[in-house]
Amino acid sequence: MAIGPGGTPTIPPKKNALLDDERTAARWSMYTMLMLTSIAHFLTREMGPQLIPFICDEFGFDAQQRGVLLGAYFPGYVVGQLPAAMLADRIGGKRVISLSMWGTVSAAAPFASSSEASKQRLHRSR
Repeated sequence: MAIGPGGTPTIPPKKNALLDDERTAARWSMYTMLMLTSIAHFLTREMGPQLIPFICDEFGFDAQQRGVLLGAYFPGYVVGQLPAAMLADRIGGKRVISLSMWGTVSAAAPFASSSEASKQRLHRSR
């Protein structure tokens, strides 16, 4: 430690302060992307069973079809793990997380409006 003016000790600056700032920014962006993906994954996993009664009532599904809907998430999740890991090894984790977030938003977009709103828009266009 060096002694500064007035006899106070000073801490020398880091050698790669700019590099550390860039790494910190990259870490925060990765953390943000991971949190958003985790939230989307949680909502996908947890909201499905909550919405099944409404979906089945609207589309007239019976108990067997309801079971297929509830069970359809997990095989897709299991089958998707290996290709996602291979893709992450090839193009990088940050890009795979970005792609998964884009895919989640794209898959959820058709469900953003209710069927009644869709029917009203279709009726107005005629």
